[in-house]
Amino acid sequence: MDASTSSTSTHANLSVKTVEGWSVVNVKDFLNSKREDFSLNDDEIGKFEGNGINGRAFLRYTEEKLLRIGLRDGPAVNIAEFVAQLNNQSKFYHKIV
Repeated sequence: MDASTSSTSTHANLSVKTVEGWSVVNVKDFLNSKREDFSLNDDEIGKFEGNGINGRAFLRYTEEKLLRIGLRDGPAVNIAEFVAQLNNQSKFYHKIV
């Protein structure tokens, strides 16, 4: 999966199953592609790589965990909301299929 091709309507383009298969590099590439949407800087993106956060771990990150690894409030809220929406979308999908 080339995370850099993701658009702002990522919810429609990504699935939990896809993200779970991401490597640490895929997560980093995705965050780089969404740096403006999530208000991230290079240091914050580097924290994901430095902590070895792959797709499976990324999907389990909450706002509190993101703050704990050193993200600023804005990016932590933005990413936590994205992760929650992606996870909820997956639960909804599984209910209707």
